[in-house]
Amino acid sequence: MIAQDMTRLIGEISDLHAKRAALMSDLNRGSKDLAASMAGFCAHLSDERSDMAKRTKSERMAYVQGLKDQVNAQCRGVASDLAEVRRCWSGRAK
Repeated sequence: MIAQDMTRLIGEISDLHAKRAALMSDLNRGSKDLAASMAGFCAHLSDERSDMAKRTKSERMAYVQGLKDQVNAQCRGVASDLAEVRRCWSGRAK
């Protein structure tokens, strides 16, 4: 009776060791797969952030250039108006 119980317990222990080894192997493989997946995801995010930075920089530069053009046009208009006022005051109006 004790021999049968010992034999059964040895078999159960052996099975549990095998199951534990399989579980550890699966966890290790899953961890490596997850690490590879995360590395790919991080690389994708980095590429997207870089692309977005380039795109928004060009958009900002275009906006600033538009503002510069508007300010320059207004400055030219004011300069033209002042020149006309000076001509009128000096009596050289058209």
